[in-house]
Amino acid sequence: MASILIKGSDGSFCKYEFESRSELSSIFYQSLLSKYHLAGRVIKCGCNPKKELWMSVVSRGGLFLRTFPKITQTHEDECIFSNTASELYDEETQTYSLSLFKEPTKSEADENSSNAMKRIMAKATTFNSFCIDWISSANAFAFNIANKGNDRYIQNYTYENFRYGLNKSDIKISKIGSIENIKDRSDFFLFKGITFDDLTKYDDSDDDKSIAEIHFQDSKYIIKSTVKRVKIAIKRLKIFNNFIQPPYFVIASVSRNLAVRLFVCPVFFSAEKEQIAFIESENERDMARKLFAANRTFFKSVSDEHNRLSKKKFPYFRSQYRPDFFVFGEGNILVVELSGFDTQEYIDQLKDKEKDYRQIVNFNQNKEITFSYKRVNALTNQVEVAFEPRK
Repeated sequence: MASILIKGSDGSFCKYEFESRSELSSIFYQSLLSKYHLAGRVIKCGCNPKKELWMSVVSRGGLFLRTFPKITQTHEDECIFSNTASELYDEETQTYSLSLFKEPTKSEADENSSNAMKRIMAKATTFNSFCIDWISSANAFAFNIANKGNDRYIQNYTYENFRYGLNKSDIKISKIGSIENIKDRSDFFLFKGITFDDLTKYDDSDDDKSIAEIHFQDSKYIIKSTVKRVKIAIKRLKIFNNFIQPPYFVIASVSRNLAVRLFVCPVFFSAEKEQIAFIESENERDMARKLFAANRTFFKSVSDEHNRLSKKKFPYFRSQYRPDFFVFGEGNILVVELSGFDTQEYIDQLKDKEKDYRQIVNFNQNKEITFSYKRVNALTNQVEVAFEPRK
């Protein structure tokens, strides 16, 4: 998760989070950035709030963020705005570099350990962004396809719908054009699938250079990866001090029978019923299970792809936040947020979300489809807050 901090007139900062740089091209962020074009030092990168990492809004066909010239402090190695990561994604064309999917070049391999680690982390971070963009695109595509002949969203998509959406995604890659053209490469390929392997079992006692095997539910193929690469990939599975357990959806860039890039995302998955939902906690997995069991139609966003759904069936949801679930009814979309942690930052964000969502619920201009809101405590299953549109 990346973030920026925007300075208000009172000197305080408001935090905005997003999954990848491509998300800045969304309607919400383009509108937000337009307010700060040529505004000077107002936006800071959130990778390290203690640093003065000021960002400027650049206009080149669209609005993008760049680190201010002559800023001597550096972004964190895992930041999507680091100099190394910026070489791997072209915001103007929204295109990923082909080098992202390949083994290190000889010059990269010969770099000193500090520069080599920066490049490893930049590629891992950018590959995560690529995978999130890819899954996000397929997520919206699959949900739209499943409801193509319906006047409203009444059908959950299947795992097969989702896999089809992955193959139809329009993510751009330099030199080869699209994801579909990767199949014509001889030096690497992208493998994706479901694994029930516990990838969180590796710890500091395991040799980074040893080989881990990842087995897949829907294929006899076994991916081999260094333990070090697995350790990097599973960082996004950790919530506070606990790891989210399998199953996982895995994407790997494989070259010479070894994963050179690895992405792991937790899911709810049922092979028997062809059900899948991308989740960010065990609480969300339980909620997805309940919604599927109750035959409720719902959408679980990975990024901002809910705003790529059909506008006739889903009004634009103008928010800096991403709800946990959208649950569809006749003429109404229920915004569901789960609570279950007790840190002050988490509680404060829940309050900010509630305030933001209340505005959307009350001022939605669509007269045929309304929004309502419910926040549920995932530990007690009690409704903490609920509201309907203002009459």
